[in-house]
Amino acid sequence: MRTAALLAAALTGPLLAGCGAADKPAAAPSSSPAGTTTTSTAATVSAKSPRGNLVKPIGSEAGIGKPGVVPVISWTVTNVQVGAPCTAASPQPAQNGHFVVVSVEAQTSTDLEPSRLPGGFFHPGNYWNVVDATGVTRVHPDTDPTYRCTKADWPVDLTPGSRYQFHLTFDSPTPTGFLTFVPTTGQPGWEYPF
Repeated sequence: MRTAALLAAALTGPLLAGCGAADKPAAAPSSSPAGTTTTSTAATVSAKSPRGNLVKPIGSEAGIGKPGVVPVISWTVTNVQVGAPCTAASPQPAQNGHFVVVSVEAQTSTDLEPSRLPGGFFHPGNYWNVVDATGVTRVHPDTDPTYRCTKADWPVDLTPGSRYQFHLTFDSPTPTGFLTFVPTTGQPGWEYPF
């Protein structure tokens, strides 16, 4: 069940859609009047997809929080492997064609209020979709075989001041495309190429 509306209501104030050091241009020294900022173009800024999401390179941080404050949740997709071998005891073949296994490192700040977030924030069936190589969005990339491919090690409930390392398995009809993660209503999400 998708609870994006609850999440949007739970996080008061504006959300950062592309938080992370690679997304914030570094301020350059300036002799501009107070209240204006000159920025360096050396920092990488995430491009937007046709769906309005930020396209994140593998290894770059994303997060959610209020502007100017450490994100309450931040994460990095550290690896995406297409056609990964299943490691579970009773694997089944991919239903749609190709298993896509994603490695994620996540962190919560000490300011996170778990009761304000829905459980299963990173669950592969909640806020993730696959956009296949033909551009078709597959809204349920967590087929039954994905749960029998790798151990379910994603965090069910997030706790303040914690770090996590986990894997998510998806089922894509094509070996290339994008994974989309859109946990908030009315805000852009993130896309990761595979």
